[in-house]
Amino acid sequence: MINSETPLELPSASWLVAHRRNALGRLEILSGASGIAQRHRESEAKGTSSHEVFFAGELHAPAAPAGTGIARTLLDLWRLRGERFLRDLRGVFSLVIATGDEVLAVRDPMGIAPLYFAEMKHGEGHLFSDSIGVLRDSGLVAMEIDRVALADHLRERWPDPLETFYSKIRRVPRGHLVRIRGGEVSFSCYWDPARPGLEVDWLSERDLERFDEMLDGAVERCLSGSAGIYLSSGIDSVSVAASAVELSKRRGVDPPLALSLSFPHPDCNEEPEQRAVAAGLGLRHVVATFDQALGGRNILEAGVEMSRSWPFPLMNFWLPAYQHLAQEARRRGCRFVLTGGGGDDWLGVSSLYAADLVKAGDFGGLWRLFRSARRSYRLPLHSMTFNLLWTNGVRPLIGAYAGRFLHRNAPEILRRRRMRRIARLTPSWLAPDRSLRAEIDRRVEQVLQEPEVTKFYLRDGRRGLDHPLLSVESEELFEHARRAGLAIRFPYLDADLVDLLYRTPPEHLNRGDRSKALARESIRRRFPQLGIDRQKKVSSSDFFLEIMSEHGLAQLQRIRGPEILADLGVISPQQFLRSMRKAVEEGDRRGLGSLHGVLMVESWLRGVL
Repeated sequence: MINSETPLELPSASWLVAHRRNALGRLEILSGASGIAQRHRESEAKGTSSHEVFFAGELHAPAAPAGTGIARTLLDLWRLRGERFLRDLRGVFSLVIATGDEVLAVRDPMGIAPLYFAEMKHGEGHLFSDSIGVLRDSGLVAMEIDRVALADHLRERWPDPLETFYSKIRRVPRGHLVRIRGGEVSFSCYWDPARPGLEVDWLSERDLERFDEMLDGAVERCLSGSAGIYLSSGIDSVSVAASAVELSKRRGVDPPLALSLSFPHPDCNEEPEQRAVAAGLGLRHVVATFDQALGGRNILEAGVEMSRSWPFPLMNFWLPAYQHLAQEARRRGCRFVLTGGGGDDWLGVSSLYAADLVKAGDFGGLWRLFRSARRSYRLPLHSMTFNLLWTNGVRPLIGAYAGRFLHRNAPEILRRRRMRRIARLTPSWLAPDRSLRAEIDRRVEQVLQEPEVTKFYLRDGRRGLDHPLLSVESEELFEHARRAGLAIRFPYLDADLVDLLYRTPPEHLNRGDRSKALARESIRRRFPQLGIDRQKKVSSSDFFLEIMSEHGLAQLQRIRGPEILADLGVISPQQFLRSMRKAVEEGDRRGLGSLHGVLMVESWLRGVL
């Protein structure tokens, strides 16, 4: 028996692994790995097929026995239990297992660590990496821009969870494994809090007494070194900070460094509340003003510069300002940054719950949902009422019943109806090339299913697990932290905590007529003097509209318009400019969002072509 356990402590910020065909299961490490990385190989005799594992990241469970490396432990588990052992893995990691001519690539349950794969030129084998940029720069992959993916991205649709903006580079979705054997690629989900189609095992109120324990466990797993935390005055980040302070006291170590951004717009300036929370929790606090963070530039200009050098177009409008905070955290010795990201998805109740309540005739529940929204969000009364009763209440029911009737009795009418709707939702300036437009319409039609008239709440919850945008957003924040020399951590995307919150009945998430009730109660128990549990959610949408209306067209002119997108047949530049002028005049959120998307994609294309 030949055993080889090789710990990898390599300086590179990313890694690249090759698996060549007919290589007897060997994994070839072509560039380094950040954090904890190990490989382990076993073979019966020289020249025979081997079993090999490459692991990069952090594994929280199962723990490796003393004296045994993570990679060896994982290989032993795989040989003992096969793919079943993957269900028990917890952490932030990528895992590649090679056995002869078969290779498996595994991404962590919630997809916090990126993982991509690509077929090598000339069909030599496959490459795996946590960075699109490393794959692109390796020279081993045919780098073809996927203009269909670009067009769908600009239409804000992401129908293929494996897709990237390069036709030859694919993504491993969160909680999935990809199996490659003989050139055939298949993928499957190995972890899910509730398999699609199965009844949810709802938790009791007594079960929910474990919330503080589960949150503390998730936060503690993120405190393996000197840490910072992005601190707003919102429930998500404050609950994480409160847990981190208590845990730090128990361990006798310094609590995280609080890092806050002060916005100049009155609707989203939280600086007084941020300072009060940091003081109440006893946290060291760094506050950067918006102008300081951007170094005197406007945020669109900073975003264009970032997109040009990134492995994918920037999506998060505010990320250029947060890049300054990440660099400040690193300068002050932090190795990790915690965030409340994921709290909006898992602590709150989807507005589509209103459709379930209307269908059940539960008007008392509908009133409580309205009262909770009214007490938790800063929205005009008429907008909130219309959104709850019509947009997310009656209309989805009417559409689902009508769609189901047509699906069963007049499917061709339903198909034509859907195609007309798809056409209406595609801007006139997008995909002037007829073949491209036909392809993006066909892709949308492929994923449409028979309308369901029950469980709107659960269907929306599944989007938080299955939607490709979840992976895209995680990959963007991972890159953001990596460029600052940090790791980013999301306690509310801890798999065990997500499992608990997914199975929490919505009426318990809105206990006391407040959204995010579990986190609010946790803060009140730990730090009652903060008074933060009655905080309403802050919105930055008006500030976004103000910036885009003032600077969007000027920035488009500064980069000389969407020249590359026009050459690719993705955009009609004249129609796009007319549409954007109208969007600026009318303050159209969707149109100005498209303007930001085009600016970022065009800038990214100029950096890679």
